[in-house]
Amino acid sequence: MRTDTSRTADRLLMLLLAAGFLSLAARPAPAATFSFGTVGPTDLIQSVVIAPEELGLQYDSVLGQLVISSYISTINFMDGSSIAINPGDVTFASQLDVVGSIVLEPLPMFLVTTVHGEFSKPVLADYSIIDQVGTGGGPIGMIVGDYDANLTLDISSVTSVILGAIAADLTIGGALGNGDFLAALGSTAHLGGTPVVGTVVGTNLCSTALVTCGVFAQLNSFNAPSGLVLTTDNVAAPEPGSGLLLALGLVGIALRRRI
Repeated sequence: MRTDTSRTADRLLMLLLAAGFLSLAARPAPAATFSFGTVGPTDLIQSVVIAPEELGLQYDSVLGQLVISSYISTINFMDGSSIAINPGDVTFASQLDVVGSIVLEPLPMFLVTTVHGEFSKPVLADYSIIDQVGTGGGPIGMIVGDYDANLTLDISSVTSVILGAIAADLTIGGALGNGDFLAALGSTAHLGGTPVVGTVVGTNLCSTALVTCGVFAQLNSFNAPSGLVLTTDNVAAPEPGSGLLLALGLVGIALRRRI
């Protein structure tokens, strides 16, 4: 026989479960506003796509410096949604110095030269993502920070064609920028892109500051036609409060069945 007390307990359990599901579905109101839309601290980002440009990567053999300049084309979120960004509105830039000597000389067609290069920061920050359009008050620095270690560039040469890939790890916690965007990126991320391709246009891919360049071809510019992608380590999960409400409801149901 059901009593008023048992009916009250059932109602309470249902309210707890309903509150839990509603809090899971609810999207928090506070969010940073950018030229392309809004991003809140709990709008967990899955990846940021860095679009290719004709001269998106440049290597200065005299300075031994690698410069990456491009723009953000898409931001993908953990919930499956995405934001497409107009070309040039949000830029990505990275300026790095060579760590060790890098020499890549084109060989005869039947031979291949492979080189592993590493680049570290020459200035206060390794990379930046900036909303150049902003929301009326000028550009917005979304993130400005350093790679965890060195950015790596693995390249190979078959005659005058360059193939390769770029990779770097990032700790978001040490970066500067917009707080909501940083929170949406999570704690760590990885920058990568392959293949990187280009053509030989000079004397040699090397750093004259570290070694004597050869007499073949120098790689001054190349690009990443597949683009670069910044992938986060975010994992989709319910908010702690939501999980607690659901857990209380489920425990309550188990206890109710034993009564």
